[in-house]
Amino acid sequence: MRRLHADAKSSRRVGSIAATALAIVLAAAPGPASAQVTEDPQQDAIASARTFFSQFGVAADVQDRLISDYLSGEQWDASSSTSRPTSTRIFDDGVYDYTLRTYPDGSINVVRVERPTSSTGPNEVSTQGIGGCTRVVSGGQDHRNGCKVDFWWGLVSLSFYSSFTYITPGFDRIDSVWGASWSIGGACSTDRNYFGINKKVESSTGPARARLEVQAQMCGVAYTTTFFLQLTVGAGGAKYTYG
Repeated sequence: MRRLHADAKSSRRVGSIAATALAIVLAAAPGPASAQVTEDPQQDAIASARTFFSQFGVAADVQDRLISDYLSGEQWDASSSTSRPTSTRIFDDGVYDYTLRTYPDGSINVVRVERPTSSTGPNEVSTQGIGGCTRVVSGGQDHRNGCKVDFWWGLVSLSFYSSFTYITPGFDRIDSVWGASWSIGGACSTDRNYFGINKKVESSTGPARARLEVQAQMCGVAYTTTFFLQLTVGAGGAKYTYG
């Protein structure tokens, strides 16, 4: 089970994954019956990645290669929003809108945004989803309240909640963000660099912006890297970028 970090600046150990962990998981020989059995966070992190890949149809041999590359310090194409996907699939399950992207190296990422039920008239409130995402339309303002966005790419996940307002005519705005959480497999420690609203109101120079940024100290091949999830709101729409 992945260890999730709540919205508080902290540095916590989430498991030390060395490159040899992949061989242990894939080709471990059974020990003597008297051997002590202990929980291995390395195996938990890799198992979580495999569950994610299998859920979205990634072949087993591709999973092996991707996990091996990641534990060796290589970056997957899916880890950056500047990479170009080879295919994009958009679907929903009635509660979330999913965008599934597949990249040249076989890696995938998924952005999952909680979807409100469309309201049918002014001042009507509608609710749907575990996080209680609501939509309220009043005059020229379309409020989206408590909507969660999740971003996953196997061993890494980031998420937070947001409320924002589309204004017609006028500039859109981000009202609030909260509830940031993250899980980064292969990290000895993580630290939240930033979480908040960079720019509250859209302007002629660009959209409103909110951002979650997490720094991770990776194990195995030791290096430090940063992951982010960003919300932009403007021109009557909301977009999420990541990296």
